[in-house]
Amino acid sequence: MEAQTLLENNPERGNLLIRPGTDQTSFSISICYMDCGQPTTKHYKVKATEKEYILQVEPPRHFSSLTEVVNYFVVTTQNKLTPFEWNADYEEQIAFPQIDNESGESVLQKGLISPSPP
Repeated sequence: MEAQTLLENNPERGNLLIRPGTDQTSFSISICYMDCGQPTTKHYKVKATEKEYILQVEPPRHFSSLTEVVNYFVVTTQNKLTPFEWNADYEEQIAFPQIDNESGESVLQKGLISPSPP
């Protein structure tokens, strides 16, 4: 599973990952911790409704935001779980390939992003 591999191979980046679920109305939370020297991964389902997010545990827990769900895991584990952070470098301009009409070569075109009016 991709989440499990990501968490197990990058413990310095965090050990709690939230991602879209297998359907349109849920999210999955994966956590990873060491148990007897071995990485152990657990997965939890969060159901999204129009009004709230429901952590599918016994008993179910209700939250008004995904941030509250993540905070619940962090606080409940006394900060032993920390959200996964992938600090990838972000581009500052949108770039896309475009064929040069004269040479027929593919050229990387950069578009400027101008702020939209308020």
